[in-house]
Amino acid sequence: STNETPYWSEIIDVPAGEIFAMQDAICEKIVAALAPQLTLSGPATPATKSDAYSAYLEGRFFLGRATPADAERAAKRFEAALDIDPAYGPAWAGIAECRDHLGTMGVDVADHFQAAQRAATRALALQPGLANAMNVLGRVAWQYDWDWARAEKIFEDAIRLHPGNAELRIAYSDYCALVGKSQRGIEQAERALRIDPVSPWVNTLLAQAYYMAGEIELAIRQIGRTLEFDSNFAFAHLFSGMIRMTNGEADLAVASLQRAMESGRPDFVGAYGMCLGLAGRAGDAEAVLKDILAQGDAAPAIARAVVYTGLRRYDEAAAEFAQCIADRDWHILLLYSDPLFAEAAAQPQLRRLKSKLKLP
Repeated sequence: STNETPYWSEIIDVPAGEIFAMQDAICEKIVAALAPQLTLSGPATPATKSDAYSAYLEGRFFLGRATPADAERAAKRFEAALDIDPAYGPAWAGIAECRDHLGTMGVDVADHFQAAQRAATRALALQPGLANAMNVLGRVAWQYDWDWARAEKIFEDAIRLHPGNAELRIAYSDYCALVGKSQRGIEQAERALRIDPVSPWVNTLLAQAYYMAGEIELAIRQIGRTLEFDSNFAFAHLFSGMIRMTNGEADLAVASLQRAMESGRPDFVGAYGMCLGLAGRAGDAEAVLKDILAQGDAAPAIARAVVYTGLRRYDEAAAEFAQCIADRDWHILLLYSDPLFAEAAAQPQLRRLKSKLKLP
């Protein structure tokens, strides 16, 4: 502060060397200290109590870290808010966002996305037009229902209601990038960045939009800026790895994907194994595959599919991608939109799967 009085200080007691435990402990303490001091930045339902709002703020903080463990932490905070005020629409939307995030990993897909849809619908019943809830319904429409027309309508209606909402625009960009509407994806991501220029998520998905459009140099520069904002953001390391691998920078790609795996996402582990295979490190890729296979049903089909792809074992990859379709796992779209999969997508056994998606 200007008078050199600290806003917050506390001793954190964590064993030396446990850096992630230390990060979590610090974040928990900061949120607990600051949340009660914050005031509402926008309209809230009349029944919202300050304690419910504090729990909601904590949930939003953890959700923004975009890891599976933090999504679970966030859900507990949103549930705590609803224990205090069951009619608090934004907390229901927060639950929906958590379940959507967990559904994107390819494990228990139906359970997560259906729960996300129910929570978002409940949020909109309590607070019509709530941006985060509309966002989730748009994401579920394409990530799980594969109803491309409905997804576009939800996003476009939501953006008309909330033209200054960066999360809506970047979610729409994500959809566009994955279904082949590259220029539309770039346009929405660039507009999202003008609204929220320091968001790691927005910056990362702008890099994705450039990458999916084949603008590799733009993607490299953009993902570099993203990592300047947040050097620990797992999604930025994922896309850095995929972009670098596409650009022929195998060593940098593998190093980035090693960082991405720290998030705990099984699909990121699969991406790491895939890049090892494409880099010519077949033995290392086989070791990753062995670990994934040892997990049985706890590991999603996509994790196996992409490692088989990196090893150019296309018959086995096709069987796993077919399972992705049966599981309603959105990752199947990567096969036809991500430049790193171009060789695989051209294989007859994988090309045949595309017609089942009925892409726009």
